[in-house]
Amino acid sequence: MNDRRPRSWRLRLGVSVASLLAVAFAIHCGGEGGSTFKDGPCDTVFKGECGKPCTDDLSCASGLYCGGDQKCTAECAPNATCANGVTCSPRGRCGDDPSDAGGSFGGDTGLFPDDADLGGDACADIDLTLDKVTPTVLLLIDQSGSMTDNQFPPDSGVTRWDALRSALIDPDGGIVKRLEKDVSFGVSLYSWQDQPAQPQCPALINVPWKISNYTDIYNVYADSGTNDNTPTAESIMGVIGFNDAGVLRDGGFAAATTPGPKILVLATDGDPDTCAQPNSNGTQGPRRFTVWATQRTFDAGIPTYVISVGTDIDQAHQQQVANVGQGFAEDAGDAAVYRPTNKEQLVDALNKIILGVRSCKFVLNGSVVPGTESQGVVTLNGGPLGYNDPNGWKLNSPTELEVVGNACTTVQSTLDAKITVRFPCGTVTNLPK
Repeated sequence: MNDRRPRSWRLRLGVSVASLLAVAFAIHCGGEGGSTFKDGPCDTVFKGECGKPCTDDLSCASGLYCGGDQKCTAECAPNATCANGVTCSPRGRCGDDPSDAGGSFGGDTGLFPDDADLGGDACADIDLTLDKVTPTVLLLIDQSGSMTDNQFPPDSGVTRWDALRSALIDPDGGIVKRLEKDVSFGVSLYSWQDQPAQPQCPALINVPWKISNYTDIYNVYADSGTNDNTPTAESIMGVIGFNDAGVLRDGGFAAATTPGPKILVLATDGDPDTCAQPNSNGTQGPRRFTVWATQRTFDAGIPTYVISVGTDIDQAHQQQVANVGQGFAEDAGDAAVYRPTNKEQLVDALNKIILGVRSCKFVLNGSVVPGTESQGVVTLNGGPLGYNDPNGWKLNSPTELEVVGNACTTVQSTLDAKITVRFPCGTVTNLPK
């Protein structure tokens, strides 16, 4: 005789956003006897509903009954087989419900499909993985002499160079150290000495981008000093990878294949000059050249964020660079502008930029069946998120989940934010064997 037992699936996702690494789904299926849910229905499918006060079954959520202590509870999950071989009742009892128990779990809610659609014997636990989209951030750092000639803030005893370097690579709390497992970081230091002239302008010191790159960046950046000039436009062209006509070439940041979005962060303390005119700071030629290079960078799919390390940059010019760097019109945009005046504000600016570019999209190692998307249950830091809510979650495809609006802001600004996701049996296919 073919013993065809009902089964139900529970899909859970635990995401540690701080690590942005692969995260495990757990799918639990019913076995011989006992509750279908390994941890008990009040700890799983009815979590948050059990324990609520009640006067009768009808005052409890569907699938629960009112216990002798006048609190909602469940012995089993709908469609499960109890230890005594009895099928779980619609109100969560191992056995029949009283005639006045009312309600049902499954048919009205759609959380547990009809057994005829499932079939097969019980299954063992299966672990799936989820991949977080990882951004690549290239830090383009002004290495000109004014970075050590000036203090930040004035009379603080800390140079602009040291304040920025500490904010980025301090072993105890520097942003590259904190996020090296979450963000693929690269660094390019830029300058050029014209007397005596260095052989190539701009002079770039590059640390190629990769995950867990703190040690390589620290070993180069920690011992580097400043140089002389500020050829910002040519340096952008050099690291992004395009010529004087704006044509992309091989070998630059724009041509690189990365697993997630690319971001350029430009940290500089003064108006730009050029290789041809190294003492032209404060004039319109170098400023226009920098706006042009930043526009070409955005056209190549890479937004630019500008941090002013000090107050020497012309504010109108900085706003123009920020505008085109983030896709706005040069003189009509309202792109974010970062003008910190001390190290604490500098750290805050870097956090806002780099944390803000972390993705809120998650690639599932299983496909949600079309039409069943709304049956998923998603929580953020223990609180439920609404499906297709502007501040909740959505599915971009059967295999990609995204949290949006305020929920995404929380994910991006909280290193240890935790997301959990559960889909019921019959709503997920293409599971790993």
